[in-house]
Amino acid sequence: MEGELRFSDNTEEFVEENRTTFEKALKKNNAKAEQILSDPQKLDKLLEKIEKTCGIIGKVLRPTANIPILNNAYTIVDDIPKLIWLVRDYKNKRYREIPYASIVAIVAEFIYIVSPIDLIPDIVPLAGWLDDIGVVAIVLGIVSSDLNDYWEWHLSYGFSFYEDNEEEIYDAEEK
Repeated sequence: MEGELRFSDNTEEFVEENRTTFEKALKKNNAKAEQILSDPQKLDKLLEKIEKTCGIIGKVLRPTANIPILNNAYTIVDDIPKLIWLVRDYKNKRYREIPYASIVAIVAEFIYIVSPIDLIPDIVPLAGWLDDIGVVAIVLGIVSSDLNDYWEWHLSYGFSFYEDNEEEIYDAEEK
């Protein structure tokens, strides 16, 4: 049945076994992602929501490293702040060396994560975030070289014009 997830012993197998389902879920958000990208205020709201959600998920996942299906989930979620910085720098026209399709995929991922309607409802403790982690893993696979190029650029500039945003992201983790 479409939309039915198969569970595995670890995160990588879970993502791979459900790749088609996650890709379909992600593609459903592409048009909405393009709309949000054309509206800076909506994009700012989405980035605020994803920062808060990322902080909550990260805080909950830290102590779960020994649970087999969640064995590397935290490392996947750990890349979300970089994706947030990338989208923010794209929005602010600081960084444009990335295909538009990659930006759309990242924003579509953010929409999926903050949406209360997804494959596993987020109110289900831990399990509710497995599908979100799967979608993040799919997007990271799509944009990994773009993210690496961005991160090199980001580090070459130092953090002088990122300090405010960096504090916001890490403050969201503490809330």
